Amino acid sequence: MSKSFQQATHVFKGVASPYEGHSPSNVPEGAMLVDIYSESGQFTALSWLHPTEFKHPTGRLSVGTIYAHEIPYEFIGASLILTRYVKDYADNPLKYLMDNICPIRGEFDAIMALIRSITHAPLQQFVQNVLSVPDIYSSFWYCKAALTSTASNGSLATNSRQIAALASQAFEGNPDYLQHVLTYGLLHDIGKVRCFREDEYGQLPTMLTPEYAGYPIVANALDELLACSPEDGNIMDSLFTGRWRHAGESETHYMGSLVKAFANKQADTFTVESQYANLNWQPRIVK
Repeated sequence: MSKSFQQATHVFKGVASPYEGHSPSNVPEGAMLVDIYSESGQFTALSWLHPTEFKHPTGRLSVGTIYAHEIPYEFIGASLILTRYVKDYADNPLKYLMDNICPIRGEFDAIMALIRSITHAPLQQFVQNVLSVPDIYSSFWYCKAALTSTASNGSLATNSRQIAALASQAFEGNPDYLQHVLTYGLLHDIGKVRCFREDEYGQLPTMLTPEYAGYPIVANALDELLACSPEDGNIMDSLFTGRWRHAGESETHYMGSLVKAFANKQADTFTVESQYANLNWQPRIVK
């Protein structure tokens, strides 16, 4: 290795995510493009590392110390070669996303404030884990809320936050479960990220409903939640599997019904300019 190439080494913290777009045909054999998210911005690197090098054992993305070398010229959209990735499981991958990751201005900061308002640590970690699933990490923020001409990019994030806010306001009389309904409200439509993503031929990948497509996304995070907090895990499992529909007069039935009712009320618009767009809601800290 030449001295000049060694001097071009960069070391920084961030998140490496296998490229979600259609990779160019001239990517070298055995290599892949990797999206890098760091405090200094987002860019693309070329990597021969195995995808598991970037992930937590459960499959979600992990923050890492990134070692990369500059390419003397931009090659197939990449300006760096990623050579090493030292994972840090304790760090939060979401903090390395830029606030413009969502095309709707201010939405990223609003959702991060909502997540911080979930002060019950197991549930806050659950949300972070779900939003760090590789194909969700960036896609959630610009996914549409519906396959209609009126739905804008980023409207899924907006609608999810609005529904979480509305459901939490309706649930204020029961503070023991307020944070559960906030969590479920924010993530209840997470399956749309996979349902609405077209393949390279412009075809939708699945005919599953967002609810059924959503469970595999949250499954590993649910297992972790069940292991550290069985009561919280059972509540969230009931909500995401749909078991709440058969739970009779229970808190999970009320939570599930409430979130679905607000979701159905918004289903006619699925745009930021809905009647709830200017909802005056501030995160409530519930001990």
